[in-house]
Parts: sequence; structure tokens; C-alpha cells
Amino acid sequence: DIVWDDLNKAKSATLEDISGNVYSFINKDIASIRLSNNSLLQGLTWDSSNKPKDFILTDAQNNQFRYVSGSVSTVTRPDGGVLSKITWNTVGKVTGGTYQDPQGNQFVFTNSTVTKITLTDKSVLTNLVWNSQGELSSALLTTPSNTKYNFVNKVITLITLPGGALIYSITWDTRNQ
Repeated sequence: DIVWDDLNKAKSATLEDISGNVYSFINKDIASIRLSNNSLLQGLTWDSSNKPKDFILTDAQNNQFRYVSGSVSTVTRPDGGVLSKITWNTVGKVTGGTYQDPQGNQFVFTNSTVTKITLTDKSVLTNLVWNSQGELSSALLTTPSNTKYNFVNKVITLITLPGGALIYSITWDTRNQ
């Protein structure tokens, strides 16, 4: 399909290759590419060597990968979760980032370990320690009012009130109450 302008120059065109990839052109630039696996590349900009520089890849499952300067900068999932602030090492391995789930909780990770969790009420979990089963074994929870709760093995062991007063030597019954 080719659309011509008033000067008989191609204004837009669609071209399908033998692999089933569909290229859409506007003027002389590729505007989008629908890949044979039903993924879509759009918002394409090109570097000086005519390689894609910035673009959005939407895969067949509707995950959106935003590339900036040739690297993935954000991933948006169909459920609304967003992976952002992605950092990479020199061999192209992800070394860090932030994931925000659809409810608004934020998880900061370094390598494969979650190091900070910010909940929707703005409470923050830090000093996270994970056991061998991948469960949280200890953490510090700081509320928006600056009350701090130290957790060890799912039990509060120390509470620091906003003025600095401490509640410690806490004894819990068998139901952790």
C-alpha cells in the first residue's frame, strides 16, 4: 500500500517481507514494524549508523519495553506493573531497578535481591534480610509518622517511637499477639 502526496512522492507506505514482518513508512522513515510474532515496534528513532536508538516494543502478550539509546529503560506489564530505573553492567546484565506493582507498592532491587520496599501508605521496609526459601526473615519498617518497627522472623522485636523512646523486651504469646 502506497499513499502519494500532491507532488507524486510517497507520503506513506506499507511493505510486508517474506517473513511476514510489516513495515509502515511515513515519508521516507520507518514509523513502525509489526513483527511476524505479532510484536510491534513503534516510536522509532535512529542513530547515525541507521540502527534503532529509541523505540517501544510491545510483545504479543502486551508487555511494553521502552528502549532509550539502545537499552531497555522501562518495562510496562499489561496489569499496570512497571519496571523502571533499570541499570545494566558492561556485559548487558540487569544490576538494579525499581518495580512498581499495580497497587502502587515499590520494590527496589540490586542484582536479584529486593533491598527496599515502599508501601502505598508510604511506609518503608529497609534492612531486608531474606532466608534460603526467599522469605523475608528480618526488616525495619518505618511508618510515615517515623515510628520504626524491627522485625525478626515475622515478630516485632523493637519499636522506636517518633521522639526516640524505645519499646523493647517485647514478649508475644504463641499466636504472636
